[in-house]
Amino acid sequence: VPQTDISVIPHGVIRHPTTDHLPTNTSDETTVLFFGNVKPYKGVDVLIDAIARLPPEVRQKLRVVIAGRPHGSADELKQRAHKQGVTDSITWELGFIEHECVGAYFQRSDIVVFPYRHIDQSGALMTALPFGKPVIATEVGGFEDVLTDGVHGRLVPPGNADALSGALAELLDDENRRAEMGDAVAELSNNTY
Repeated sequence: VPQTDISVIPHGVIRHPTTDHLPTNTSDETTVLFFGNVKPYKGVDVLIDAIARLPPEVRQKLRVVIAGRPHGSADELKQRAHKQGVTDSITWELGFIEHECVGAYFQRSDIVVFPYRHIDQSGALMTALPFGKPVIATEVGGFEDVLTDGVHGRLVPPGNADALSGALAELLDDENRRAEMGDAVAELSNNTY
């Protein structure tokens, strides 16, 4: 196909209302959100391994929320979390997330994580941007196209639980850095159409 006949249409930002339909988080824990369909290529297993690699004193400061519809059974992932000893760090919100609740998950998060093995574009990322939360994602596809490592969050190699764990520890340890990155993500959202 001639290049003149090809048009690239960027994935736009997806905006959801911020009305909170979830109970208020009253703990001092930092909430890390994985949001979207739970499929093998999205690396939830890598996220579980990364959580297990965090020092216990760091791990006790976070709450990982895995929210989305699993394709197949999530039992293997839950068993992996149990074997890794991180069951108490994870809240499983498995199933279809109603449209009016989507914004609440992002609003209540402190960090959004996308440990994908591969991706072209991500609707979940484009949904996350307006909420101005720092993002930890893998260096693949649309994440590299949209995010700048060290500015909007951290980009790590796909399938690398050690690198993901290091990025989590870095952001969990520095609330001011998270705020700076969150502001950069909000600015990115405002300049992305």
